[in-house]
Amino acid sequence: MKRPAQLTDRFGRHINYLRLSVTDRCNLRCFYCVANKPIQRHKRHEVLSLEELERLANAFIQLGITKIRVTGGEPLVRRGVIGLIENLGRSSQLNELTLTTNGTQLCKYAQQLREAGVDRLNVSLDTLSRKRFKSRTGGNLDQALQGLEKARQCNYKRIKINALINASDNDDEVVQLIDFATANGFDITFIEEMPLTGSLHDPSEDQRFVSSQDIRSLLPISYRLIPTQISTGGPARYYQLADSNTASLIGFISARTEHFCHNCNRVRLTATGKMVPCLGQAHEVDLRHTIRNHPNDQSTLFEIIRSGIYRKPWGHNFNQPGYVAETQLRPMSTTGG
Repeated sequence: MKRPAQLTDRFGRHINYLRLSVTDRCNLRCFYCVANKPIQRHKRHEVLSLEELERLANAFIQLGITKIRVTGGEPLVRRGVIGLIENLGRSSQLNELTLTTNGTQLCKYAQQLREAGVDRLNVSLDTLSRKRFKSRTGGNLDQALQGLEKARQCNYKRIKINALINASDNDDEVVQLIDFATANGFDITFIEEMPLTGSLHDPSEDQRFVSSQDIRSLLPISYRLIPTQISTGGPARYYQLADSNTASLIGFISARTEHFCHNCNRVRLTATGKMVPCLGQAHEVDLRHTIRNHPNDQSTLFEIIRSGIYRKPWGHNFNQPGYVAETQLRPMSTTGG
């Protein structure tokens, strides 16, 4: 069957990457995801069923999506999610199926995920200190490390650590995190904190912000970075360590200081069925209403998705006054990682 016209926005960018959030729930509480405020959980009827998530994912695949990243919340706390991933993994039109996790559930699920067709894992890990991990996430570091070790044994194409560095907190662990990643054959990407909890222009956020350039400046001379042309389909710029035999990549996602909006190729779908064309803008499209009120009308669903993608904004407003008022309505825990 011939695919419908593929997804292109008004700036000519081809959208082929879907970040699919399967839940807003998580067993950790990272401060940059939920901030220091009560967590507002969605009611059960507001969250898409696994069947609805699969239907929407398949619609995006038919419209030209070739890569899906399953996210949350913590996706592995969603009951039945392995079945959804298995079904997505059977699609011959997907080039890559990946998953982002905090690692705490990998002892249980790493092998099942690999067998279901997940090619790569991204594991959030900001610190190797038990005390800091507890302070930053409320969780148990050993559980995450054991999950990473289990995943390492499961023959994934690549496993990447995502680390968010903050001043006067974990900025003294940059080298230690790199050493941990390279010793285990993992990649590591350092991510600039984005103002997705209503914290932009908050003095405490400004004080803890560490840019990609700041992180590079923390590396000793012996950790010289060599740029590569390697891409995994996302915004990270990857380097390798000079004078090293490791194949591990060291990446930087610089959303605030070196934004990459001009070649953005992604769209997000929240667990409640909202299509979010741009993480840094308030615009979203309600697909839940469409599939629940018109369950057999695929052409209308396609048209609504196409129209929403076409109106995808050029880029984020992270550094503009007034941005906070919009993002406070949609924190990262709600949008999906």
